[in-house]
Formats: sequence, C-alpha cells, structure tokens
Amino acid sequence: MQGQYDFDDTGASRSFTSSAGIPDTSIHPRNGLDAGGKLTYQPAGSPYSYAIGLRYGRARNVTRDFADIHPTAHGTFNQAVGTEQHLSHTTLDFEIGRDVGIGLFGTGTTTVGGGLRFARFDAATRGSFSTSSKYTPAQAGEFDLSRRTDLFGPRLFARTTSPLPGDLGARGISLGVGAGAGLLFGRQSARNEVHISAGSPPAQFAEFSRARQVTVPTIDATAQLNWAVPRSPLTVSAGYRYDAAYQVLDGGAASGSHNIDSIQHGPFLSLAWKLN
Repeated sequence: MQGQYDFDDTGASRSFTSSAGIPDTSIHPRNGLDAGGKLTYQPAGSPYSYAIGLRYGRARNVTRDFADIHPTAHGTFNQAVGTEQHLSHTTLDFEIGRDVGIGLFGTGTTTVGGGLRFARFDAATRGSFSTSSKYTPAQAGEFDLSRRTDLFGPRLFARTTSPLPGDLGARGISLGVGAGAGLLFGRQSARNEVHISAGSPPAQFAEFSRARQVTVPTIDATAQLNWAVPRSPLTVSAGYRYDAAYQVLDGGAASGSHNIDSIQHGPFLSLAWKLN
C-alpha cells in the first residue's frame, strides 16, 4: 500500500487550452495525491514472481479567470471566463519478474521482468463565460470540455533491494531503486459541450468533438529506503517516485489539438506486509 504527494509541474508540455476563444490562455495542473496497492506472489524455491498493482491519482482543482477586452470596428468587445479543472489517472499493471540475485552492495536481490499496463487519463474543464459589445447581442453560458485517453501496452522493469553496509543493514535498513519503460497504444479523445443560457439565441451544441489513435511512451523510476520492522512481517518504506506518460492527452480546444504530458513525481510512503 502506497501514498504519494504529486508536485505541480507547469510548462508548455503540460498546458491545457481553455475553450473560451481567448488567445494565449492556458491552465496548468496543480499539486495532487496518488494512492495505490500491489499484491506479489513468489512460489517457494522459485526465482519467479507474479504481481498485480493498481494506482489512482487526482490533481487538485484548478480555478482561473480570464478576461479579454479589445477594440473592434463596432466598439469595445468584453469577454470574461471562469474555469475549473480536474485531472485524474488510473494504472493497472500485471507483472512477471525473475530474481537474478545481484544486489547493489554484493548482497540483496534484483528482479527484472515485464508485463502489461492498462492506463486511463482524464481531464475535465468546466467554466462559464459572458460577452458584451455595444453593437452585438450579449451572451452568457457554460462549457464542459472533457479529455480522455485509454491505453494498453507492454512494459519492462528492473528493481533491486540491498541491505545497507554495516550496522544499518544489520538493523534492517535497505536501499531500493527501480526503473521501468513502456509503450502504450490506445484512443485519445476530446469534446466540448457549450450551453448558451442568455443571449440571442439560447442554444446547446457540441463546439467540437475529435478522437484518434495514439502511441504513448512511458517511463518511471523510484528510489527508497526500507526498514524491516524487527520480529514483524511489516516493512516501512519512504522514497521518491517519478512516473511520466508523454504526449498522452489532447490539451487543445476548438482551434486545434496539441498533445500534453502527464507527469507525477513526489515523495511517497509505503507499507508492505509479508504473508507466510
């Protein structure tokens, strides 16, 4: 069982465009939380292990207001937009690994293997807008922009755990590091529903809807310190984790699509219980 705090990661590769028609407006994800669990089975006397793991993460709400005021041939055009965004991701991993018996400090275990990953990434942007101009009818309404990518594909990994040298190792302290890479395939979609509640005329319509097949590379890495509690099957671990899926979501709006990355990285705490 593991919990992780995800740090904010802004930049052009993670910038969502709002659906307000305002040039150069973007929304960046904020910090969030991840949680997950993993079940591993290794038959007695066998170097092979089998695991299934599930992770879910959700970013904190993002709220931002935009304003667009500019002169036109018919007078000043005013537009105000307020947005709120939610991000989430879910991964399901099936793994088969083999212990090759090599540790970082001459002792310990190293497991290499592969498996399959199912992943889903969601981003929902909801907002309201209002426009006014001296010579055109005022309008007000709401929009609901949903982005989703469903993926499936192979993943390779390597993990090693070794007791620290000297007295620390004798006290049950070990160092663990791991890395993985995958190539996932699936469907990416984006759709915006607009509801004009005031103005001429009131209407509800899909501003745009698009979908396509995508190939998404992923990488992940962890580093952690483990403490095997004396006379107990419990191991407590603390470390840092990085997990990235590149070009995974359609971050564009009506003017066109552009791909953005989904990156989670931050400190984590985990508990492992060994069954006899």
